[in-house]
Amino acid sequence: MTATALQTDRWDTAVDAFQRDGFVVIPDALSPAQVATLNTAFTRYETEFPQEWSHFSESFIHTADVLPHMSDFDATIENPVVLSFLQRVLGDKLAFEEMSLMIRNPTNNVGELKGWHRDVVRAFDRRHEIKVVSVVYYLTDVTERDHCFSIIPGTH
Repeated sequence: MTATALQTDRWDTAVDAFQRDGFVVIPDALSPAQVATLNTAFTRYETEFPQEWSHFSESFIHTADVLPHMSDFDATIENPVVLSFLQRVLGDKLAFEEMSLMIRNPTNNVGELKGWHRDVVRAFDRRHEIKVVSVVYYLTDVTERDHCFSIIPGTH
């Protein structure tokens, strides 16, 4: 099998998993150098724009729209690995909505703010043609047992 055929097979498998489960993990979507660059930008954003952060608790800190202030995160939007996958799922006409940053520090408070929610809440009686996908990049090492999101297969 050629490299192109292997890549096509990989994406077909990923798309099938996404359609079935509602999520897919794309390993190595960012290189170690890209992760280091993004972590540096993340720290710089924390320092230069402290007023943009919402501190919900010691373990949950969030900022909603980083792009008006810095271009360092632009590469994540046009990431060729993720973009290739999204085009296979959604087609070539893609639109980007927002870039948010989140800090999730370790906590023993399992009932912390947010609880269960869906990322997409809209008037379901209109605009059914709009398909929305969230892309999450982890900038620190996590495993299936210690990441901060719960994704329930098949609930999409």
